[in-house]
Amino acid sequence: MAYFQYIPSNTPLKFGNNNDRRPLNLMNGNPLEPTVKNASITMDTIPLSELFTFPQGDVDVIITLDGQKFKGKVYSKLMALASPVWRKFLFPPFPRLPKNENDKNANEENWSNKSTNNNSPSNDDDGQVSCTQRNKDTQDQDIEAHAKSDQATCDCRAPVPDLDFTEDDSDILLLLFQIAHYQFDKVPECSSLDELIGIGMLCDDYDCAKLYAPWAKRWMRDNLPPWRSLHIELVHSLEWHKLEEYEAYIFITWIWKDCGFIKFAEELVCLLRSPETDPF
Repeated sequence: MAYFQYIPSNTPLKFGNNNDRRPLNLMNGNPLEPTVKNASITMDTIPLSELFTFPQGDVDVIITLDGQKFKGKVYSKLMALASPVWRKFLFPPFPRLPKNENDKNANEENWSNKSTNNNSPSNDDDGQVSCTQRNKDTQDQDIEAHAKSDQATCDCRAPVPDLDFTEDDSDILLLLFQIAHYQFDKVPECSSLDELIGIGMLCDDYDCAKLYAPWAKRWMRDNLPPWRSLHIELVHSLEWHKLEEYEAYIFITWIWKDCGFIKFAEELVCLLRSPETDPF
């Protein structure tokens, strides 16, 4: 599978009302507070921190736009449900690195108490440690119980105070956060191929492709030609200069498990291995 470098399209994603586009740009004023201007609705500027602040937000998210950092707030419970990766970030099974000596001592004390409570042996009726006598069925039950306890941990523990998303594209992040927070009316109706690749890369990184599949299927119909036409084009036209574009199609459909992906990929591999059609 080829690796793709996402280059944002000149046309920004369409946020908010489906009839308007909101280009992301830095306005005059506080350089640490980027703003968005929605010319089709109002001439007022909207701080990006407000766009990234969601109802019941309890965790700060740090976002980067044009080299400038700003903060928003997301709701940890919805983020944890949307992505298992985000869940581990929000409710880590390990202590965070301390910022000072007091935090370090507090972390050591808390985790020392947890270790003492969790590792205390439970004896059975014969006075022996019960874990030595567990069979496979019991181990399976333990695995299931651990999975449930992991979800329960999200319900009872406080999340981390902040998450760093400075290495991710802010346009794509806003789209993912909006869907995760049920703001479906703000999801764009269409997306360019470059944007679709960027969305796919983040969905793959954060293991949340299923959540965005309904919109991705629609965007794929707008950007991807039918598989059969691609096959005919390869066989008869031999436009090998378009192989990079074909790789992008395969990557996108692999992320969202398009039904035509497997058949086309198999045919493409056969064509590339054929001596008669070898472009190299």
